[in-house]
Amino acid sequence: MRKYLFFIFSGLIFSQAQAQDSFMPWGAVSLDDLDMKVYPADSSASAVMLGSFCYINFAYTAGQGYQVIYKIHKRVKILKKDGFDWSTEYIPLYTNDNNQSSERINSLKGITYNLGADGSIQKTTIDEKSLFKETTRKHRGRYNETAKFTLPNVKEGSIIEYMYELESDFIVALRPWEFQANIPVRKSEFQVQMSPNLSYVFVIQTTLPFTVQPDLTKPITEFNMNNIGYRWVQENTPAFTDDDFIATRDDYISKIQFQLAQYVYPGNPVREIFSTWEKTMRQLWDEYNYGGFIKRKGATKDIVAGLIGSLATEKEKLMAIYNYVKSNYKTNPQTGLYATIGPKELVEKKKGYRHEINLLLINMLREAELEANPVLLSTRTNGRPYKNYPIIDKFNYTIAHVKIGEEEWLLDATNPLQPLGLLPYDLLNGEGLLMVKDGKEIQWVNLQNRFKSSSLFLIQGHLDQEGNLTGNQQFVLQGYLALRARQMFTRYEKENEADQEAASADLKELAPFKDSLTNLNEYEQPLKGKALLNTDEFSEKIGDRIYLKPLLNHALENNPFKAPTRNTLVDLAYPYEDFVSVSITIPDGYQVESLPQSTRLSWQDKAVRFDYLVNASGNTISISCRTFVNRAVFAALEYPSLRDTFAKMVAKQSEQIVLKKK
Repeated sequence: MRKYLFFIFSGLIFSQAQAQDSFMPWGAVSLDDLDMKVYPADSSASAVMLGSFCYINFAYTAGQGYQVIYKIHKRVKILKKDGFDWSTEYIPLYTNDNNQSSERINSLKGITYNLGADGSIQKTTIDEKSLFKETTRKHRGRYNETAKFTLPNVKEGSIIEYMYELESDFIVALRPWEFQANIPVRKSEFQVQMSPNLSYVFVIQTTLPFTVQPDLTKPITEFNMNNIGYRWVQENTPAFTDDDFIATRDDYISKIQFQLAQYVYPGNPVREIFSTWEKTMRQLWDEYNYGGFIKRKGATKDIVAGLIGSLATEKEKLMAIYNYVKSNYKTNPQTGLYATIGPKELVEKKKGYRHEINLLLINMLREAELEANPVLLSTRTNGRPYKNYPIIDKFNYTIAHVKIGEEEWLLDATNPLQPLGLLPYDLLNGEGLLMVKDGKEIQWVNLQNRFKSSSLFLIQGHLDQEGNLTGNQQFVLQGYLALRARQMFTRYEKENEADQEAASADLKELAPFKDSLTNLNEYEQPLKGKALLNTDEFSEKIGDRIYLKPLLNHALENNPFKAPTRNTLVDLAYPYEDFVSVSITIPDGYQVESLPQSTRLSWQDKAVRFDYLVNASGNTISISCRTFVNRAVFAALEYPSLRDTFAKMVAKQSEQIVLKKK
């Protein structure tokens, strides 16, 4: 189970804290580590982090303010070729919109160690000239860079070691430190020495014990001001494995994260930053590039007037504006909180980042005098936000909330295929924070989609004496299953002939329906399709018997929950219902020798249910298979039951019908 611990970290008291030396003296690589062929604690590891160390302190320069300085030191043992990726380090560097704040790497050194034939340690070094930078995002003077360096002469058995110092003008949200990695970590240490004028809140996320940590149960008083700075150590940390069905590793990795709570510049009063959600949201509402964007009048007035002029109801106005925005504005896939351009420029360019399109949507809905407000959220890859304290860095996106009478809608206008109220898959991530009354009030809203996601397949077929099955089939899809199919069909239509085979492979069971679809472009309606059935793929004739797969290509072939144990949530993103109904007329001269037995599996709370009904009457066999997954998220404690239930479902759906010649 994840554990979040929140503490106020006061530099006002610990101004005399001093950093300890790293537990890894530079260059002190042992022959035993160089000779290591397999890491004893994890024989499958392709590499092992022998040590990682981070020390943070602050500097103040008159006229420039505070800078935070990160000193990073890492040492990695490469065991297999798969571990070679660890020889390259990527460091994101940021600037603000006006380039007044930035980040810089001030020093870099690195060594690759190899064991020579004579048993000596051979060293290959790098320096700051080995550091390369590339721009990863650029817009209106704002750019993000990625600094990159690669340790040379890396082989199986090498040890790489590097150290660099990063100076940053961004003191509000400090870079998180991860004690855990995708490879085992022998030891990881984090230290911080605070400025006397800065106070931070910090969040510890971990399921693993610390071998060294501050005693946070004791009150902070003047009597412990001579303590050595804050220090955390984790040892013998197992590799983090990316389980299936999780939103992001960021929700589970062992780490510590800091955000500024208050500060004071010399000669000025103390200023709070993000002390409560209410204060934080009011500050955000007053930001020119967030609340100011939403409130700005005039840029969309004429467009909105043209869209709603003849419409009578608020729902019609909502639909008109929503459909206009999602159909006329191109989106850059990157996300953020603040707009980089204003509404007027966005209207002119008709292109912006995803969150900017939604800020424009809110602006236009309010121009139409609809009750529209922003909802802050975190995408699945960004991790879930912390509800206990306003860590603003945990939000990276905005959608619209609209209330019409008793109806409430959550809207994202960045995908032309998205029906009203169906959020993109990557936004289904716990709860979002709704700002109402111009940021004066807040409430958490469930991002769980209000729409039912379901699939229905109806098949009627006749089996001949050679095992050929002919007949008719049809399907009806709703919710995310319909959206996914529409996306695949649309991609198929746009692919050139050489790529259509790959697109058809993605369609799988829907490929036969691609020429007879209903509601393909009617996004608010279920997606439907019909097709003829003519196949011998699902039956096999051996001697005087025919073996038939009852559900044809709609059977669950493998258990999606493969791992024997699990420590993380199972996050399926959305609940769903699958229903397959098959009716087959058996050939003359044959009789049923064996049928799968009907089965019903149901959890006590009905979170998962599986109904499998088989019936034979005369020369007709009917099979009905219905799967209900009524929750999107399951606790780790529920995983054994979930895995067992799906194993039984796979086993049942793999049973065959056996027909024997009379």
